[in-house]
Amino acid sequence: LAPVPVNTAPDSRLSTCSLGSLCQTLVDSHYLYMSFKPDMRVVVLSVMFLMALVTLSQAASITSMCIRNCGQCKEMYGDYFHGQACAESCIMTQGVSIPDCNNPATFNRFLKRFI
Repeated sequence: LAPVPVNTAPDSRLSTCSLGSLCQTLVDSHYLYMSFKPDMRVVVLSVMFLMALVTLSQAASITSMCIRNCGQCKEMYGDYFHGQACAESCIMTQGVSIPDCNNPATFNRFLKRFI
């Protein structure tokens, strides 16, 4: 593949590229990013950081809620309840199947049968 000129500006460090439109897209996004004022860049990066932080805190709260509820059921039902399977299932479904120890329909699959 022959290099394709993507920017004709003499001061450009990315004057040729062998990938054509992909390189043009990268150069365009670089200039778009650089066109923001420094204050705006800080705002954009701060918003992205806060969004990531909120996502992580939501995941942590679901995990702790799953462990807490399954632990409570384990305390109530003792050896008859499989707490680890309960917590793993709750975490894997991202809190969709949170057990309610007072409602057997939500936790009966985690009960152990002793013969």
